[in-house]
Amino acid sequence: MERDHNLEKTLQAARIDETSKQHMKSLKDESSKVENVDYVGSQGRKHQGGTSCGNCGISHAQNSCPAAGRRCHKCKKLNHFARMCRAAAGQRKLVSAVDDYDSDSESMFIGAVNSGEKD
Repeated sequence: MERDHNLEKTLQAARIDETSKQHMKSLKDESSKVENVDYVGSQGRKHQGGTSCGNCGISHAQNSCPAAGRRCHKCKKLNHFARMCRAAAGQRKLVSAVDDYDSDSESMFIGAVNSGEKD
């Protein structure tokens, strides 16, 4: 009786092993299939014949500028990005300075350095 019980367990283990091998093979076959994927490009950006927007620098439809309502970080005005800012703040300013240095005058420096403990 014990012998039949061991034979039954062995047969059951063999069936389970065979079933799991079949499942693994079917999973491997399914995963090796390549499905067709259609490329989806950037939607919403429609080019206007290659001209870029003067407010954001991107080609887009006339009423869909990403800079609309946005504040410029350079001039703090609305409806354009800093890279397209037309404010004069980025231009160099010329400064005139007068140097009253007299080479005949003497320069003096008096100083002292103390180290150690105070009394």
